[in-house]
Amino acid sequence: PLPHPRQTYVRLPPPAENAPGGRGTNYRKQMLLKIAVATIIPTEFYITLDSDVMVQRPVRFSDLVPNGKAIYQGETDAATQHREGWWESAERVFQVKCRTPTYIGVTPAIMSATISRGLMQEVVDLYAIDPKYSGASTWDLILFKMLQSQSDWTEYTLYWTYACKAGLLNQYHALSKGGTKLYDYGGFEYGS
Repeated sequence: PLPHPRQTYVRLPPPAENAPGGRGTNYRKQMLLKIAVATIIPTEFYITLDSDVMVQRPVRFSDLVPNGKAIYQGETDAATQHREGWWESAERVFQVKCRTPTYIGVTPAIMSATISRGLMQEVVDLYAIDPKYSGASTWDLILFKMLQSQSDWTEYTLYWTYACKAGLLNQYHALSKGGTKLYDYGGFEYGS
């Protein structure tokens, strides 16, 4: 679903991302893919996974999307896997300060295709004609170019911040009332 060859993305991030010890281009590409997949899936909701995520019990659609709204992890500022800088970067991207008391976690997450498609369009609407991003007329290249100016976004902070700005959170997401968690916090470390 990303429209450009890998080499296009390799030359855009700050050199530190592709240097030894950096996370590399594929780290950011997989983030964008979790958003871009919304352009090809036939359902409203989809679950994102990484290669180190495994399901520990049987799961039904109704467990993850009760009453037509996707559950989310329900992280808070006191208990989060997100860095503050990731939220600040997403707020700069969307030119808004939009925080909620609880919010999306990390992978796995259940995302709305409507929100993801809106996020992609909003990036283009905000930046496609900005001379600072010349040559980057697609949402993915604009976001990659933003990495050069200290914009350390993640797929989930972009998603949640856009959904908050657009007023879509309550339409597509609900904090689980039944205690269902998408993951536990045991063994989680940045970069793992």
